Amino acid sequence: MDPQTRTGLAALALVLILASLGLDWFHLTGAPMQSMTVNGQELAFPGAMPMGGAGFSMTVTAWNGHLTIAGLKLDIWLVAALGCVGAGLSIASALVPDRLPRFAPLAVLGFVSVYFGGALVGLIGSGAGIAPGFVAAVVGVAVAIATQVRSRDNDHA
Repeated sequence: MDPQTRTGLAALALVLILASLGLDWFHLTGAPMQSMTVNGQELAFPGAMPMGGAGFSMTVTAWNGHLTIAGLKLDIWLVAALGCVGAGLSIASALVPDRLPRFAPLAVLGFVSVYFGGALVGLIGSGAGIAPGFVAAVVGVAVAIATQVRSRDNDHA
């Protein structure tokens, strides 16, 4: 893949991840809840859902949600910001390939991918739905990774 194509695709990845910040990431509708955290304090609902479960729904955005993987809790906006860093490093590696360690973009994007993968696994069977923000961020990270993998393939050709 030539440097101009890599730069363009990495820029597209950056735009997708940035756009995801303004979109909904997950929807919960009638999902059973035992507790929730509000302003740092956990509220328990023993065996019941708030409002009797009638019409309960919640939208998670990049600004009000977090992802927890292996006990490490990060705000969604922070994980998305790391995705932007990875996409930015992908742009830099396309423009000046000799000045950036080869592993840098893939290391950052790999970390973000683990979080996104963990969120997807956590959603399976939870009653939550995936919203456009999550999809845009995942596609953006995947495109940024593809620019790095394809560039490595061409380096060995």
